[in-house]
Amino acid sequence: MQVNEMKTIRRSFNRANLRYSVVEKEDDKTGAEALATYIKSWVKRSRHLTSGIVYCLTQDDTKQLASFLVRKGVSADYYHGGMNTSDRQLVQTGWMVGKIQVICATIAYGMGIDKKNVRFVVHFQLSKSIEGYYQESGRAGRDGKHSECVLFYNPKDVSRVKKIITMPKKGKTRNMKERDIKKLEKVAEYCENRLQCRRQQLLLHFNEHCPIQRCNGSCDNCEK
Repeated sequence: MQVNEMKTIRRSFNRANLRYSVVEKEDDKTGAEALATYIKSWVKRSRHLTSGIVYCLTQDDTKQLASFLVRKGVSADYYHGGMNTSDRQLVQTGWMVGKIQVICATIAYGMGIDKKNVRFVVHFQLSKSIEGYYQESGRAGRDGKHSECVLFYNPKDVSRVKKIITMPKKGKTRNMKERDIKKLEKVAEYCENRLQCRRQQLLLHFNEHCPIQRCNGSCDNCEK
């Protein structure tokens, strides 16, 4: 049997149409106020229907934040694994067809869902790893158009996520928990690095050469 020559195709981690930024929040209350302002600003600037995802740490967070956004005049709803199937399907369909603009969800949301016109992905609390953050934020701008990836940060969130990581869980060893804490600390380092280009930080994390020092204003650090 003749084996044809194999070719390795490697895609870049660089998503040139995504703008990365980190927003410091004093607490979740002031962060929610800022988030509502951001969303209304994005909707106002957009010529087309704006669609977005806001990732939250817990199921309760999704419900509380969605309710707050609705009170602020944002078309929003929540989605998490604790809902019954029919309710989840109703929310997902509403978001997919544009009846709901913003969906507040836990990080499991979005797996296998291909909605190309997502204009912003917000992490209201920390993602647990750079890999997770890259994958989750990468659900924005799949149509190639400019989109925003925003991470709201407060150092207290690190402690909160660490508590979740270290909770007793069947099959999770001490070494696994320590590994996950190190991954979380990398996300905190990313947030606290206010000098280096965000895009460069992400690419270097994945061992991809970044030919530029500055990304021409497509991250908050390079706009300073």
